[in-house]
Amino acid sequence: MSNSLLLNEFRNLFGGIPYKEISEMTGIQITRVFRIFQKKEMRANEFAIFKRLVMEKKYGKGNVLIELEEYGHVLRERALKRIEEILKKEIKLIQLKLK
Repeated sequence: MSNSLLLNEFRNLFGGIPYKEISEMTGIQITRVFRIFQKKEMRANEFAIFKRLVMEKKYGKGNVLIELEEYGHVLRERALKRIEEILKKEIKLIQLKLK
């Protein structure tokens, strides 16, 4: 996802909240928030903060997708494989039901 798509989604979900409130939500300095919304490149940690807020707003806190994204790098390969297999089976079932 690109920076502009993420920021557009953030704005759609959170409305036209002021930069000060965004700064408080994210922990990013207000001047930096302003620059980000003026199309300056986001740092990786800033992108992660905005993405997490968007995902929490869309799916709720503690959602497995959010947790997987945050902690997936420390899970054992075997655990990740099992998660992947389960998701593929569920998606396949949904696809079959939609046909």
